[in-house]
Amino acid sequence: MSRYMAKPKPLVQVATLCESVLAEADRVVSVIRVIDTVYLTKPDDLKPPEGAEFAVQLRAFISLKSGDVKGEYDIELVLRSPSGKKAPSPQKWHVSFLGGQAGATLTIHFGMPVTELGLYWYDVIWEGEVLTSIPIMLVEGSKPGQGQGAAKQTTALG
Repeated sequence: MSRYMAKPKPLVQVATLCESVLAEADRVVSVIRVIDTVYLTKPDDLKPPEGAEFAVQLRAFISLKSGDVKGEYDIELVLRSPSGKKAPSPQKWHVSFLGGQAGATLTIHFGMPVTELGLYWYDVIWEGEVLTSIPIMLVEGSKPGQGQGAAKQTTALG
C-alpha cells in the first residue's frame, strides 16, 4: 500500500444530456427531458455537401461538488465515436472549487457532429482525467410511438 493518497477529484453530482435546463432565482436547477437516444431520418434526396458535417443540437448539464478540491480548474468534453475516434471540444469551461459542498454547474449548448450511427460517449475531463462519461445513442429511424405526421428530427447522415 502506498503512503500517498490519490489526488482528490471533484465529485460528480449530475452529468447528463437534456432538452432544457431551468435555473430559478433561488439557485435551484431543473433538468428537463433527459435524453440518451436521438432518432434520425435520412431523406433519400438529401446529400451533405462535400466535406461537410451534420450536427445534432444538444444540451449538457454538469454539476460538480468540490469535496476536498479547492482552486481554479478547466473542464473539457471529449467526444468518443462508436468507432473509437476522439474529438476534443474546441472550448474549455473554467470553474472554481471552494471545497466541501460548494461546487460548479455548467449548462453547455453544442452541436454534436454526426459521422456514424451508434453509441457515442462524452467524457467529462478534469486535469486530464475522466470524471465520468455521458452516453448518447444515434439511431436511424423514427422514435417509437410516433404516428404518421408526427414531428421528428431530420438530418442527413454522411
